[in-house]
Amino acid sequence: MERHQGASVAEPTFDPAQAADLSFRSRRGGSSPVARTNDAIDSLWWQIALGGFLALTAHSIVTGLYQRWEVHQAMQQLYEEARKLSSEAGRRVQPASPTSFYQQQAPEPLRDGERCINGRRFARVENGWLQINEDCQ
Repeated sequence: MERHQGASVAEPTFDPAQAADLSFRSRRGGSSPVARTNDAIDSLWWQIALGGFLALTAHSIVTGLYQRWEVHQAMQQLYEEARKLSSEAGRRVQPASPTSFYQQQAPEPLRDGERCINGRRFARVENGWLQINEDCQ
């Protein structure tokens, strides 16, 4: 190995007073003003997004509660009107008489060529029986 004469290579040395003034760059890209601005923008973006989400959620809750209250009020009003109408209708409707129109008339007696099967009247035709829309006994 050869030694250079005249030039001495010495490693740097620091005294403790100089070491306090040293600053080192971080691995994320340093402590430059541009890096600090990007960090502030990133955190501001998330704050705005979270604020918007919370505002829309609160709005949806308030709107849903208001609609539910409106529906409840409308249902109460309809219930009151239906109750009034049913009580008025109950006063106006007369109960039916125990004997109806059909029960008051006695069925006509069977004519020639007619039969009564299960309370229905049938008339004889050339090739069978024809049902007539009259009751019989």
